[in-house]
Amino acid sequence: MYGDASRLTIMKEIGISGLPGYLRYKFRAMTRVPDMDEIVTGFYIGGETSKIPECFIIYNLRYLPEGDYIKPNDLERIVDVINITLETCNVFCHCRHGRGRAPAVACAFLIKYRGMSVGDALQYVRSRRPNICINTVQIQSLKDFSNKVNRSK
Repeated sequence: MYGDASRLTIMKEIGISGLPGYLRYKFRAMTRVPDMDEIVTGFYIGGETSKIPECFIIYNLRYLPEGDYIKPNDLERIVDVINITLETCNVFCHCRHGRGRAPAVACAFLIKYRGMSVGDALQYVRSRRPNICINTVQIQSLKDFSNKVNRSK
């Protein structure tokens, strides 16, 4: 287990500092695999758990409002942090049950970094984690995020 000073050093080493309050992280080394599904190489989503395998940076999305609209700028900051983190270690992104907020963020990641449409991203994440339940408000968040990403190209 790593202390807070070690976590901050690791985060700074991989170029992440000043994370917004809604994006909490932990650094853990454990052995038992929890309820988690790999979305792309090294990027996993799931429900809240304390058992994380190997070396992971963990992003807790429970601080995002459940079932509410996620602003495009917030989604962009989250997926940018995930993308930077993936350059050096595995990422586990979770909300309470791994059915709404974490899958929505995974879709946003695929939209920005894999060039997928909202529909393709939802279908892809559902193929990896069949029990997702992204509501219409979260889908609207993804559509607005996709428009923002496409405008900035």
